[in-house]
Amino acid sequence: MGRFSRAQVFSVWFRSAFRFRSPPPTQVHPRPRRRSFDAAFKLRVRQEVDACRAPGEIGAVRRREGLYFGHLSKWREHRRRGALAGLAARARGPKAAPAEAKELVALRRENGRLRRHLERANLCLEIQKRPPNS
Repeated sequence: MGRFSRAQVFSVWFRSAFRFRSPPPTQVHPRPRRRSFDAAFKLRVRQEVDACRAPGEIGAVRRREGLYFGHLSKWREHRRRGALAGLAARARGPKAAPAEAKELVALRRENGRLRRHLERANLCLEIQKRPPNS
């Protein structure tokens, strides 16, 4: 054998191999956003798909526009149900309360506040009516 033992060679190699290696880069991906299509785009794509006659043309349109089969089938169903009204984008999430409901909530809150104020005033009057305890 040579001047160094196997353990010494391995020890030197191991330390040098992992000493200067940087940790793997971390990547933080932004949260994906749901795509939304306006009614004009949907109508244009639907007309283009309806004009397709040769095999594979619809697939080419879908690939070019980045659409799934479900998009087209959903848009067909919307068109059958109500033409352009079904193609318009709809707001997602909870619906906003009407102005009357907001006003009703504000009035009820004010009513409760005034009732508590009246109870305190009546309590003060009751205390003032009592004869002193002497």
